[in-house]
Amino acid sequence: MRISSKSNETVKNINKLKQKKYRTEMKMYIAEGKKISYEAIKYQKENIYKIIVSESFAKKNNIPKESIIVDDEVYMYLTEYKNP
Repeated sequence: MRISSKSNETVKNINKLKQKKYRTEMKMYIAEGKKISYEAIKYQKENIYKIIVSESFAKKNNIPKESIIVDDEVYMYLTEYKNP
């Protein structure tokens, strides 16, 4: 699956998880970063709801087939991690 719009329902729901209120309500959280994501896939795969990766990351890395690929701009909208 590929998403290119910030108005996509999946993107809207993921963006809500930036707020504690929604993380508590949905009983979900966002794990950001390559290392923590690979650790989650390795040890907690059954607890992962969705894997979202940027288009540029997907081109350079081996990603799980069930991953959702989003445009780089949409990914930057979703992430709280800022690359120095």
